[in-house]
Amino acid sequence: MLSEVISSVVSLRQAQPGLVRSCHSARLVTVQSYWTHWPCLLPQHGPGAKHTRPIALTAWQEEIVTTHPWPLIRGLIHSDGCRAINRVTVRGRR
Repeated sequence: MLSEVISSVVSLRQAQPGLVRSCHSARLVTVQSYWTHWPCLLPQHGPGAKHTRPIALTAWQEEIVTTHPWPLIRGLIHSDGCRAINRVTVRGRR
């Protein structure tokens, strides 16, 4: 999974992510990439409240989604970047 994230960043911006590190656990990794052109590639990450912005694909995005729909669906499911399972135990039961 980590190699997929890093190769995606490299293929888009032609540079390694700024920070890749393990955090307190072998199951948690932080990948950070600061780049002024991220909003150009991902315009949905623009200013303003997220719930007031329209969800719309540009022509070039539509072409990619038509060709490769499953990566979009995967990205929507994991859109916040978190791959955590919240396990709750109450009175000894999960």
